Amino acid sequence: VLLLHRKIRRNNGGGVMPGATTQDIALAHMHRAVWVYMTNQRTMLGVSRGHHIPLIMALQPTLAYGKSPSAREREILTTREGSGNPGWLRAINAYYERMRVAYREAAKDHPGSVLDKSELFRAHRQTLYVDHCHYNDEGNELLARALAAPVYAALKRRVRQGL
Repeated sequence: VLLLHRKIRRNNGGGVMPGATTQDIALAHMHRAVWVYMTNQRTMLGVSRGHHIPLIMALQPTLAYGKSPSAREREILTTREGSGNPGWLRAINAYYERMRVAYREAAKDHPGSVLDKSELFRAHRQTLYVDHCHYNDEGNELLARALAAPVYAALKRRVRQGL
């Protein structure tokens, strides 16, 4: 990110250099966001493990990834950014797969604590979203059911440990 900012600001105190577009900077920020998120995840997992606190982190489903959208969901996906869509679709296309890879890697070190639920809605054709990343009651119910067993297992381990 800093290199792109320098590339833009170089040339006599802030002139824009060819080749570093606003889109380049936005993409660099997205890549940094993944790194920051995963750094925070490692920190939370380490602290929770050190204090014997059950922690479950689940990568949630998102409308632009892993589901055939219903007619209503297609409307949500095609809403122009000026109409309330802050660029979620671009962000998902740019780095959601990187998040999935990072989650799978973290799950190797923290089995049962790091879960990839990004494709949970893949087989569902009905409307489950109210926007790009929030669910209606049916979507919330499906996610809650998918997380119930891992949450119960984490609590059961804690009880067995006497904590």
